Amino acid sequence: MLFGLGFAAALLMSAIGCLFVPLTVLFDTAGMWALILRFAVTALLLYLCLLAHGYLGGFALKKLCGTEVKRQNTLLSVPYYTSELGFKPKAYFTATLLPTVLIFAVLLLACMLLPRSMFWTVYITQILNIASAAPIALPALIVYRQRDREPVIFDDGERVAIRVAEE
Repeated sequence: MLFGLGFAAALLMSAIGCLFVPLTVLFDTAGMWALILRFAVTALLLYLCLLAHGYLGGFALKKLCGTEVKRQNTLLSVPYYTSELGFKPKAYFTATLLPTVLIFAVLLLACMLLPRSMFWTVYITQILNIASAAPIALPALIVYRQRDREPVIFDDGERVAIRVAEE
């Protein structure tokens, strides 16, 4: 269900992008090498966006949480942050959504300032940015409904668990 939410967000973002610049602009290049270079730049931008999201989120978690936060990653993987004591919902969702908002603003500015031929290279990264944040909405809603029971969020990089105090 969470992946479906992210996929729906990506489809909606793609449709919105097509209203501004036709998708054919992405493939309109001066040859095969230019097209390969454009896709390489897009892939690099996607990777840098994921890294920025991981590091910004970790920085925010360290600042917002009163618990020890540990960074987990390998050389090429996107970092994630974990804590044995878990995270308070407000700190967790702020730290998770804050990078999305900051990256959204930077990419929106880039879409407006860069030439039209570069729109889709940047906008594809924007789609990933929004689509990867969309699945956070469902756990946020669950936690919001359980706020009176003091939920604690545990994130191990592969799954997120929400534990609430017994009544």
